[in-house]
Amino acid sequence: MKHVIFTFFVVLFSLALNAQICDPNCTPDQSCVENFEGNGMICPVDLPVATQNVFYDETVTVIPPKNFEGLSLIGAIRIDEVNGLPEGIAWCKSQEIFNVTTPLTRYCAQLKGTPTTPGEYQLTLKITPYLNFFGTLVEQSPVYDDTSLLIVVLPYVEPPVADFEANVTTIEQGQQVSFTDLSTNDPTSWSWIFEGGTPGASTEQSPTVTYMVPGTYNVSLTVANAGGEDNVVKNAYITVTATPTPPVANFVGNPTTITVGGTVAFTDQSTNNPTSWEWVFDGGEPATSTDQNPTVTYNTAGTYTVKLTATNVDGSDAKTRTNYITVVEDGSFTADFIGNPTTVEEGDTVYFTDQSLGNVTSWNWEFSGGNPATSTEQSPSVVYEIAGVYDVKLTISDGTNQDEEVKVGYVTVIPQPEPVVADFTANPTSVEIGGTVNFTDQSTGGVTSWNWQFPGGNPATSILPNPSVVYNTVGTYDVTLTVGNGTNQDEEVKTAYITVIPSGIEGIDFDFVKIYPNPASDNIVVEALGLEAVSIIDVLGKVVYTKTTNSDKEFIDVSKLKKANYFIKVKTNSGEIVKTISVK
Repeated sequence: MKHVIFTFFVVLFSLALNAQICDPNCTPDQSCVENFEGNGMICPVDLPVATQNVFYDETVTVIPPKNFEGLSLIGAIRIDEVNGLPEGIAWCKSQEIFNVTTPLTRYCAQLKGTPTTPGEYQLTLKITPYLNFFGTLVEQSPVYDDTSLLIVVLPYVEPPVADFEANVTTIEQGQQVSFTDLSTNDPTSWSWIFEGGTPGASTEQSPTVTYMVPGTYNVSLTVANAGGEDNVVKNAYITVTATPTPPVANFVGNPTTITVGGTVAFTDQSTNNPTSWEWVFDGGEPATSTDQNPTVTYNTAGTYTVKLTATNVDGSDAKTRTNYITVVEDGSFTADFIGNPTTVEEGDTVYFTDQSLGNVTSWNWEFSGGNPATSTEQSPSVVYEIAGVYDVKLTISDGTNQDEEVKVGYVTVIPQPEPVVADFTANPTSVEIGGTVNFTDQSTGGVTSWNWQFPGGNPATSILPNPSVVYNTVGTYDVTLTVGNGTNQDEEVKTAYITVIPSGIEGIDFDFVKIYPNPASDNIVVEALGLEAVSIIDVLGKVVYTKTTNSDKEFIDVSKLKKANYFIKVKTNSGEIVKTISVK
């Protein structure tokens, strides 16, 4: 006959080992209740495993049995011998004799010591029962019992020592870093945290991470095995530099058609912040310049080329405009113009300025792709509705003579930026304390910037497109994402989107379990085939309602609960499910 209760009595009353380590002045757990008639109860039922050469200390609570070996009038029991305990472990008794009382009295004892030899240990014990004859305990013959308690002592495992390296520690934004685990003593699990990286966390042994934003970032690795865990943090380990952005050279001259001896003002329009400029002016005085915006005189008639080389710390770029400056003799009749700007978005306006030489009396403009398509104004304004590259032609007249200027591909019209719409998903949206949520940006509109807000999360903010966040506090949390494309921005707020539940209560999801209404103020109905038990748990993990049932429908009065969010655990013969409910 096997009785778990007597196994623990063996533990409690062993006198054979290490009596000097015992301290029986423990406190019984009053929450233990008798749950199988006749055999008593032990809390906890399953003891933690022991580890070789590691001190072990566990307290158990016992309710004595009402009967034993067919003796229905049992009044007490005594444990005489315990065999099979691991060497180095002692079971420390708290009572000489366990009396059977009404209601049943709870007792406690301790299991202490340092086991020396790994293995599986099955206990055996000698029990002396006492019958109760009108208040007098009468000792009976001892009974030898094989218990069902298996004590497992695991071999000692050397804890790991965490270490790692990266294949490169300085990169440009958008590049990847490959991390290699160098931990010793055979870790079996890895937990990485990559500040500024995507992903922000990983459980792979040697992960690869992308860094999108310039900065200096820490990397943390925690490794574990059966012997323990270790953590290493390398501060400022990864340096992410901005992608090199050499300048794109560009310029304009005003005017581009002049008479001999006239001057042209050149304006630098290079992008990406050049820091130096080198100009070459064919036919001009000066012939070269390092000014950003020089002024040049032309003393000889002709057409001349201008070249600009712009430079910054990331490189150089050159722009050459061939036959850009036209120099004519005084009294010449020459058509010329400029447009501002010459690159626009769809629907924008270009303002044209006549720079013709001579006694002009009429102007005839032709604007390919423009609105209007033609004009007789001296300096018209034109709207471009459709993306493309367009020519502009100007014909001038003084009533006797005429001249024309055609600038091919002069106006560039680019599409309007796509509207920005913020959106995202998370996986999962319900986690236990310490769990990680992976967020995925699903915004549209050419997004170039992200600003996440994670109340209750770690990190609490992020500028990564797809961050990973750890939640360490029970509760329900909003998530906010603001995105932009350099011109427009949009915001998406998902209220009560992430639910963090106490550790150990998350169950399997079943679609045949119905819980309604939700939210509720008076009653909640739980429907499920094979329904066995229902519990309601507050956000701190405290059970505020529990009931076993054999009905497929259970009505629960929640009117006396505080108005708050709760977790409802539903147990069926197929498993358990945990859902969130609101009491209003």
